[in-house]
Amino acid sequence: GTRCFDSRDEWLAARNDHLGASEVAAAIGLDEYCSPYTLWARKKGLLPEREATIPMELGTLIEPWLGDKVRTMTGLKVQPADQCVTIYNTDTPWLQATPDAGITFADGVKGPLELKSVEAWSADDWKDDAPSKYLIQLQMQMYCTDTTRGMLAALVGKSQIKTVKVDRHDKLIASIVAKAHEFWDSLKLEVPPMIDGSVSTA
Repeated sequence: GTRCFDSRDEWLAARNDHLGASEVAAAIGLDEYCSPYTLWARKKGLLPEREATIPMELGTLIEPWLGDKVRTMTGLKVQPADQCVTIYNTDTPWLQATPDAGITFADGVKGPLELKSVEAWSADDWKDDAPSKYLIQLQMQMYCTDTTRGMLAALVGKSQIKTVKVDRHDKLIASIVAKAHEFWDSLKLEVPPMIDGSVSTA
């Protein structure tokens, strides 16, 4: 299914009525910058939304440029995505995704393209694969969009671009969705996750 919003601001305002693909890693305890409790408290309005930093804003601004670089590097077709739309699997309408773009692989398979801008100190995280929280995000996007393959692309340290092709992993998706459902239930039942010792919780 799809949800359409009149503006990006309206899309942002609706984020607390569902769990976004980019939030799932935090919901299941696999985001080093946001614990399940911190995400829960933000969704409940007990904590303010994380303010956009300059690197975050720059990351959003360069997405069209990075998508175009992926197109020229790979020779694959890249389609800009509507950033005022969320897509969901009808089995789990509370879990929604807004991919940065779409990509068509050489064999005609279409899937989501997720675009990242990361600092140079995280280059090792992209040496052989992509960080787990981004892989989780892409698996959730494939689940929501009913696709079987996707790609992560990152501008690393403003000096190199890394691309990672990712196939859909249904067993992994089932496990992630089950854990995310527990988090979603905790929101509905007003029962917060355990407070841990992470930096974001402190």
